[in-house]
Amino acid sequence: TGWQSTCCEPEAASRAMFLLSGCRTNRAAPEDGAAMTSSLTGVAEETDDAPIFARPLRPEVPGRSQAPAEDTSPSRAPPVVETRICPVTGMNTLQGVCPFARPAKNAEGGPDPKSKLKLRLSFEWEKGASKVSVNVWPRLAEHFDALGLPLSAKKDAIATRYRELALQFHPDKHPQDPEAAAEKFKTIKDAYQVIKNTDGEQHFAWDDHPENQHIMDGSEALRVFGKLGMEACMEHHLSAIQLQHMVRSATEVKALVFKNGDPAIAESWVEALCIDSKSGAEHIVRVHRLGLGDETEEDTD
Repeated sequence: TGWQSTCCEPEAASRAMFLLSGCRTNRAAPEDGAAMTSSLTGVAEETDDAPIFARPLRPEVPGRSQAPAEDTSPSRAPPVVETRICPVTGMNTLQGVCPFARPAKNAEGGPDPKSKLKLRLSFEWEKGASKVSVNVWPRLAEHFDALGLPLSAKKDAIATRYRELALQFHPDKHPQDPEAAAEKFKTIKDAYQVIKNTDGEQHFAWDDHPENQHIMDGSEALRVFGKLGMEACMEHHLSAIQLQHMVRSATEVKALVFKNGDPAIAESWVEALCIDSKSGAEHIVRVHRLGLGDETEEDTD
């Protein structure tokens, strides 16, 4: 074929032999048997006997010692903050303890304040002509106390109060006791970071509605609002289980039950404060139901 005739021509074959002989000539050792030396000063000789991974990684400069290798031992590694993620709820230790976890204990055997449950939920569903919304968030009373604010404080009032206290307790303004001022300043800053996005929803108007008050423990609350819980489990199973666990753990539930006074509108809503005196956790729960008529009344009585 044309390809074979071109490759077998004498002139092409001679060129190929010349190139091959040139490669062998370049690889041959000097005739006098002397060892080959590098033309680059300071670069170690490379021989076929030395494995490539044993060769120096940088030129060897005479009179200069090589820098010591960087210590990569585990003892010098930066500390790692442990974060455990629950495969069921998706919550991690940075968001508070998982509602299904066992409460951690401190050295004295009491509840560990760092393991206090901080559950946040927001979900809703529609069933027939009705619509239900559920919102849950932790009550952050200790952080409002740190700033000297009521739980009803709005976002602007929180920011204004933080600026005032930050200027008042800045360590530079307390040279006589900078350590105590720095500790106070850190407490103020940490509290502000937690509550800076709240806007009055932490307020629970228990004393304002004595005629709507109901007090019970967690188990009784689950029984009273059982129908609502069953609907929640059907529509949002995982969120409903977390809510159920939080309510059952409550040693006291203060519930305010409201109904729309207009008979033409079937509407009711519940605002509850769930208190777990064993762990110190407190949660506010707000449930709103619209459009169920007699079923709503049966569920909230």
